[in-house]
Amino acid sequence: MPTWPHCRANSHAARAVHRSAASADPDVVAIIERDNRVQEERILGALEQRRPPHPLLVIAVRAWLLFLRTAWLEWIDRPEVPRDEIREVCVAALVGALRGLPKKAQPARLDSLAEPGPIRNATVRTSSG
Repeated sequence: MPTWPHCRANSHAARAVHRSAASADPDVVAIIERDNRVQEERILGALEQRRPPHPLLVIAVRAWLLFLRTAWLEWIDRPEVPRDEIREVCVAALVGALRGLPKKAQPARLDSLAEPGPIRNATVRTSSG
């Protein structure tokens, strides 16, 4: 996923790729899907290093990636919203989604994600730039 400042600087292109007819182009769809899988693997790898992720965890991360995309598409049109604040909203949404999973599906490193530190920073950095 492109970095947030890049999307704001190139807002017309970002909107075209994700909200216009271009988003139906098979080549564009393939690029977006590939990028989503890379981000998904990075996030799941940060959360579950010793066991395969539960299917519900995978679903939650995929859903959050759509939330994240919507958030940055909205953010590029709202210069009054500080990037750090929208970033914290996105982190809170991820943590909330993960905490809402049944215990068996929650990632082993959930508590580490909820607090500032290397796991949270790595997860957020890989997904939001």
